[in-house]
Amino acid sequence: MPARTTLGLLLATSLLAAGALTAEELAERQLQRLVRGNLPVFRCYLCDDENVATLVPGFDGVWRGNGFEVAVRLNNRGFREDFEFEDADVDVAFAGDSFTFGWGVEVEDRHTNVAGRDHPELVTVSLAWSNGFQPEHYEYFFDRHRELRPGIVFAALYLGNDLESDVRETRIERGDGGRIDSLGLPGRGIFAGVRITRSAYRWAWLAETVARTHVGKLLAVQVNHSSRLRGLLMAPDQAVPNRPNGLDTELGRLGDLGERALEALGRLHEIVDQRGGTLHVLLIPQNFRVGPASHPHVAPELTSRVEELRTGRALQGTLLDRCGHRGLSCHDLSLRLTAADYMEGDPHWNARGHRKVGELVSGIVAAWKAAHAGGDASPSPRTAS
Repeated sequence: MPARTTLGLLLATSLLAAGALTAEELAERQLQRLVRGNLPVFRCYLCDDENVATLVPGFDGVWRGNGFEVAVRLNNRGFREDFEFEDADVDVAFAGDSFTFGWGVEVEDRHTNVAGRDHPELVTVSLAWSNGFQPEHYEYFFDRHRELRPGIVFAALYLGNDLESDVRETRIERGDGGRIDSLGLPGRGIFAGVRITRSAYRWAWLAETVARTHVGKLLAVQVNHSSRLRGLLMAPDQAVPNRPNGLDTELGRLGDLGERALEALGRLHEIVDQRGGTLHVLLIPQNFRVGPASHPHVAPELTSRVEELRTGRALQGTLLDRCGHRGLSCHDLSLRLTAADYMEGDPHWNARGHRKVGELVSGIVAAWKAAHAGGDASPSPRTAS
């Protein structure tokens, strides 16, 4: 090989190596910025026998997201509460995911706190995110926390992913009597306190890049927040976190995954009832179901049908019907919320939305207290609010 060609190859190789190192350094810096912006509070998933997620005890930091900047403080057990508590102390418990954690709002504006302030004699707590992010997780969490015996429990069911994607990515095994013996989340991972996607990618080289480089991990963080990237990069038929519903679910035609979620709520109801409590289910609508949304939380191929989905109310109708058959007290929050109750550019409630839901919940707690004080059983199930 001529000396000039060899020199050219060496130079090209050196430039490529230097470029790769520079990209790694830049990716590492960007990852650190993303970690700060994405709330690095997670330690691990399913790393003990009780919790679905373990959070950093005593975390105290600032959460900067899409259009918000809020303080986040965790107590010594990793719950977003400004006080310490043990399971046996809890009177009112909220089970749920990002809405229940208080995504993008100050803790005092969260619906759980709005309700709690109206009933200061009761210990009111949010169990997010230690309790996981869909009904099977809440069932598992309550089953393992034997001393958790609140008088009233509010479980969130988000219509956007609790009926499909969050269930699809959860692997469970039920034993005799239907109890969840094991639970797995193979598509979830944690990097520097931030959740990342570990589902199978379309190409093996991409999976290796994610596993071994900062560039890959930076991509994984971005994939976790982009339905478009998930569709492009994930292998077909993968259980991809946060993937929007398909048309059948949006139209109220629930498949096996939706029925699994409802079965878990039924079993959670049994656990709470056996411990002397009452379960209420909060049906949380996607933003487009309560009014025009600039960024509707819906599959891209269904954006042209959001008006039909909103006015038809088929999914809410199906869920209320299923709740009635299972004896569950389910509350359709789309009857109370408007588009102004959601963040601009984000599918979560703003402080106004949390206040509305908190006021509804406070009324339910007041009715429960009145019935309890009178020596009666807790209020009878209803399927709309």
